Amino acid sequence: MRRSKQLQNRQQKQQQHQKCIGCRRVVHFFLIIIAVGIFAYNYNIELSIVPLQVNNNNVNNNADNNDNNNKIEMPPRKIFIDLGANCGNTYLKRKKQFDDEDNENKNKNEKEEGNNNLWEIYLWEPSPQMHEFFLNDLQKDYPTIQILPYAAGVGENKDIQLYVHRGQEDVRDKSQFRDKGRCNPNSAYNPSGATTVFNNANNAGKPVVVKQVNFPQWLRQMKLRIGIDRFLFKIDIEGAELDIMEELLMVSSSSSSNNNTNNKSSIIINDDNDYQDNSICVAELIEMEFHKNIFQKGTEDFVRHELFENTFEERFVNKCGRKPNLRKLS
Repeated sequence: MRRSKQLQNRQQKQQQHQKCIGCRRVVHFFLIIIAVGIFAYNYNIELSIVPLQVNNNNVNNNADNNDNNNKIEMPPRKIFIDLGANCGNTYLKRKKQFDDEDNENKNKNEKEEGNNNLWEIYLWEPSPQMHEFFLNDLQKDYPTIQILPYAAGVGENKDIQLYVHRGQEDVRDKSQFRDKGRCNPNSAYNPSGATTVFNNANNAGKPVVVKQVNFPQWLRQMKLRIGIDRFLFKIDIEGAELDIMEELLMVSSSSSSNNNTNNKSSIIINDDNDYQDNSICVAELIEMEFHKNIFQKGTEDFVRHELFENTFEERFVNKCGRKPNLRKLS
């Protein structure tokens, strides 16, 4: 009987001891939380729960293009893009301007920290002949420039037919081109005749297959900013400028009555499915040749290009809220 009571007492003490251990653990837990809270308060440490990051490419792309979401401001950029670079003569003509500005920035940055803010050069030329006879050498001479061997277009990236200027399909030496193939930056003419994506153009000769790249999409990825970046744009691509400019001048439905050029970003997000790209509005100079005359007068293509030329400035104003600094090439 006595042993039974002793056993009972021992079990009760063990139960009480286990309860005390549980209570002490709870007290210790709350004491730790209180201590952490006091420490965070005293040292101004923010305690927060980090949300789960959604891996959605479309969302990320839109967010990247919206400067309101960019906490780190990128330094200003200076960009020259030449669509239809031919032998590179337009770049060579402007090279002194670019070099003078780059040297001025380099001297300035020797005294103060910061980005050199050098000119970024992008020359687009789809003609294999131009690369073989001119642009490969230009790249060796000036390795910092970017030469892209693509036809600028819209839509999907794909192989297309590029029609060589009639009579120049079988050129084997650059001396066979105009002016003995000299790439003269002071000349109004390129050494070679023009290539085109239109088989009904007046001087369209035999085709070669080249890669077409969506230029408006490529330009959007540059993330140019209005009022911050500088953008010089030259475009001479034998009729293909119409579709490209049509897309660049497109005004979104929700902002057609109220352009957003005061926003620094060139991408204006309106909702999940509607945004407008204002990259073209960053251009401080547009040098462009209009090409209605490569088509037979009165044909559908002639009429479309004539209308495009006649309405370009008006559409630019509607898009960007200002007149373009347009220099027509011929």
